[in-house]
Amino acid sequence: MSILTRVFVVLVAVLAIALTAMVVVFVQNTENFRNRFEAERTSLLAVGQELAIAQQTLGAAAQAENKQIADLNAENDKLTSKVNELLGRVASRSQEAEAAKRELAALKADITGLQASFEQNTAILKSSLADLETKRTDLVQAQTQSIQLRERNNELASQIDSMEKQTRYLTEQLTMLEQEVTRLSASAGASATDQTPRADVTIQGQITNVQDVGGKTFVQINVGQQDRVAKGMRFIISRGDKFMGNLVILSVDDRTAAGQVELQQNGLSAGDNVMTGNL
Repeated sequence: MSILTRVFVVLVAVLAIALTAMVVVFVQNTENFRNRFEAERTSLLAVGQELAIAQQTLGAAAQAENKQIADLNAENDKLTSKVNELLGRVASRSQEAEAAKRELAALKADITGLQASFEQNTAILKSSLADLETKRTDLVQAQTQSIQLRERNNELASQIDSMEKQTRYLTEQLTMLEQEVTRLSASAGASATDQTPRADVTIQGQITNVQDVGGKTFVQINVGQQDRVAKGMRFIISRGDKFMGNLVILSVDDRTAAGQVELQQNGLSAGDNVMTGNL
């Protein structure tokens, strides 16, 4: 036998042995595979049942989910409507906010102007307060002077009152003396040189009219011949307790008389009193 043949035989034997081993392994693997297949098919059937149950459960869950989704969609529509409404309100509020911003800006501008005006007014007020303080000082001084003048005026008024009392007393004394002179003159027959008529009683009246002519003052009184007033008779003019002048009668009517004023002290007016006598 040749070497090649021997080698070939050896290879065939080796291959036969290997093939036999492989067949044995294949048979064993096939049995195992069948067992595993049965187990997997059983498991798959169980899984299929579980899957069917799961599908049923999933279907019920899906229906419930769809219902929830429908409810959620309806709720979402409501919320969308509310959101749109709120967006409209927000837009309106935004417009109002913009208007408020513009008003605020205008108010800020006004406030700025008012602040400037306030500062200016504050400066003016400070200046006015300073002037007021100066005027207050002047007023205190003026009040002090006024008090002093009032006191002096009271003193003068007291002196005037005293002088007026003296004047009234002297007037009364003079009237009494004139009456006494008249009485004595009447009893003695009156001298030829004394041509001034005198009343035997005191005649009193009031001025009814005053006129200034050529720098002289003429008045009319409300007593006349019926009251024993005669031309040339002299009257004392007074206002209250104050001597105002003398009156010389120039013309006489039944109920009125007129004459010229002498020794006039102040402006005369209707209503001033007259009484027979002379100062």
